[in-house]
Amino acid sequence: YITDYGNGDIYQCPINISTGQMGTCIKPANNADIPTAAKSDGVAFYTNQSESNYVLFAGYSDGNIYTCQIESNNSMQGCSAAGNSNFNDLGVGPTGITFGFGKAYIADWSGGGVYICDISQTANLSNCALSPNFTGGKPEQLTMQGNVLFVADGYSNQTVWKCEINPVDGSIASSCTATPDATYPTGT
Repeated sequence: YITDYGNGDIYQCPINISTGQMGTCIKPANNADIPTAAKSDGVAFYTNQSESNYVLFAGYSDGNIYTCQIESNNSMQGCSAAGNSNFNDLGVGPTGITFGFGKAYIADWSGGGVYICDISQTANLSNCALSPNFTGGKPEQLTMQGNVLFVADGYSNQTVWKCEINPVDGSIASSCTATPDATYPTGT
């Protein structure tokens, strides 16, 4: 799945497992469930303990995180805002999302922070709070590798931040450190 910020769509693109080549991308018919004003940005996949699969993406322009269940034929169904995830009231512009330790980590480009939310078995978000330990610039995308959260900040600091995660509660354990030699990173 690929997001298109320009027109707010999500595209489904097959990958040839043998060659790694991407095939022709299509726009799933149920994209209509996603408001065009959302201007879809970062995308991430979540599988719960029951092996149900979801795709979540950041709606930068309207301040929501959207969730869609992925069916066995890889189509998206039931797309809607992911629970209590309207960050618009806080002036937040979510641009990226990733998961780890039972939490969702959301990049807030507008406010310059990382939000940490609980995530349910049905991919709904709750108890979202701004992490006090991310003091980088304007995060765009992020990814989790083990107990490290990497946050791309290509706009204000032109770096990738490395944040250690506390495995007990999923919080950012201490101040994040900048990685050297990253020039205008916009993805992770």
